[in-house]
Amino acid sequence: MKLKSIVKLLALCGAAGIHFGCATTEPAAPTGQPAAQPRGAVVYDNDLLRVTKEREGTGLASVGVEAVHRITVRAKQPITNVMIEEHFPSSIDYVSSTPSGSQDGGRVQWDLGQMDEGESKVIRVRSTPKERGSYSVCSVVRADPLICLPIQVGAPDIQIVKSGPPTVEVNEAVNWTVTVTNTGDSTARNVVIEDELPEGFSAGTPVRFEVGTLEPGQSRVVEVSARAERTGSFTNRATAVHEGADEVAATAPIRVVESGIDVEITGAERSYALVDESFRVTTRNTGDTALQNTQTVLRLPANIRVSDAGGGTVAAAAGDRPATITWNIGNLDTGASRAYDVVMTATRPGTTVKNVTATADRGLRATDRHETEWRAVPGIQTSIVDDVDPIRVGDRVVYTIRVTNQSPLENIETNIRVRFPSEVRPVRIGEGPVSGTVADRTVNFQTLNIQPRQEVVLTIIAEGANSGNGTVIMETTTGFRDVPIVDQESTTVY
Repeated sequence: MKLKSIVKLLALCGAAGIHFGCATTEPAAPTGQPAAQPRGAVVYDNDLLRVTKEREGTGLASVGVEAVHRITVRAKQPITNVMIEEHFPSSIDYVSSTPSGSQDGGRVQWDLGQMDEGESKVIRVRSTPKERGSYSVCSVVRADPLICLPIQVGAPDIQIVKSGPPTVEVNEAVNWTVTVTNTGDSTARNVVIEDELPEGFSAGTPVRFEVGTLEPGQSRVVEVSARAERTGSFTNRATAVHEGADEVAATAPIRVVESGIDVEITGAERSYALVDESFRVTTRNTGDTALQNTQTVLRLPANIRVSDAGGGTVAAAAGDRPATITWNIGNLDTGASRAYDVVMTATRPGTTVKNVTATADRGLRATDRHETEWRAVPGIQTSIVDDVDPIRVGDRVVYTIRVTNQSPLENIETNIRVRFPSEVRPVRIGEGPVSGTVADRTVNFQTLNIQPRQEVVLTIIAEGANSGNGTVIMETTTGFRDVPIVDQESTTVY
C-alpha cells in the first residue's frame, strides 16, 4: 500500500434550504474517522492531519447571496503533497477563494505543498447558491507522510590575521606574525600559508608553510622574518588556502625609516690662555624618526677652566678640574636640534682637543672634535734712560735699556733698534745678554728671547757730539704687535 493517504471528507452543515455533506469515495483508515466536531463544523482527524470545515455566519444560505465557508488544515506531523479539492454541485456556483485555487468546472483544487508538524493553513471559499434545496459541498484531502533523516552539513571557514611593527630601521630585521584560524564547523584540509614579502625586503625565514589539517576552532601561528634594505612605505601580504576554497589574505603596512644623529662643536681655533672663549655644541636629529633618550657629552682636556657650562651638568675629575659636561636632551623630533654655549679658557698655553659625543636609542652615536691653540697673553714693558743730563760736548753718557716680559706664561721674542740724534753719538754697546751693531748713529741689538716675568737690561755708551737738545728714540718690535713700541729719552748737550 502506498504511503499516500487519500481522504474524502463529507461535511454535513445543517441550513434551511441547503445542506453540505461529505461522503467517502475510498475507505478511510481506522484512525481516520471523523472526530468530535465543533458546533456548526465538520472535522476529520487522522494520524497525518486534522481538517475542519465550517460556514461563516448563521442561519440559512439564501439564493443569490454569497456564502463563505473555511477549510482549516493542521498537520500533526511533517507531511507533503497536501492537496484540497472542493466539489460544488451544479446548484452552487464557486465565486473565489483565498488563497485562489485552480478551477475545473465544479471542482476547485488547492495545492498546499509541504507542512511542518503543528502548522495550519486556512482556505476561505466564497460561493453563491442558485436554487433552493439541500446540497452537499464535499472536500477531498490528500497528503503524504514526510519522513526526514537529519543530515548535518558543515563547512570550514579560514580566517587570517597578520600583525607586525608599524616601522623598522633600514638594514634591520622585522618579524611578522601570521595567524590562521578555522572558524567554520568542519575540517579544513591541506591548509597552506604563504607570505608575499614586498620589494626591498630579503627573507630571513621560510615564507611558505604547509599547515595540513585544521579542525574547527583550531589555529596555527607562524612567524616570518625579513631584513629591510631600503627606506619607504610598504605593505606585507599573507595568504592562506585550503582544499576546495579560495584563498584569504591579510596585509600589514610598514614604513622603513632611517634614524640619524649628528653633533658639532664650533668656536675659536686660536685664542689666549686665561681669556674666556665661547664654544657652541649642537646636536641634530638628521633622520626621519624622533630620537629617544638623546644625550650629549663634552669631554674636556686637563688644562681647561669652565666659566659657564651652558646648562649642562659638570662632572669633575681629580683635582676638581672639569672632566665632562653632560646634556640630557631626551626626545628630539625629526629635524630638531639643540645648541648649548660653553664658556671656557685654558690655564696655560698649548693646543687643547675637545671631544663631544651624542647618543640616542637604537644605538645611534655621533662624535666631533675641536682643537684650539691657546697662546699666552703677551705683556711687555720697555724703557731707555740716560745716566747724566746735561752733558758737555765730548762727555760720556750711558743709556740703560730695560725690557720686561710681563706675561707669566709665554716667552717673548723682541728686536730693539735705537736711533741717536746729531747731538749725541753712540760709541759702543755695553753690558747685556746680547750683542749688536753700531752704524750711522743707529744701534741694532740681536733678537732677545725673554722668559716669562724676566727683565733684560742692555746699555749703550755714547758721548756728546754737538750742543743742543737731542732725543734718542728706541723702537721695540714683537711678534704680537703690528707696530713697534716707541720710547724716547732727551739729553741736553752744551
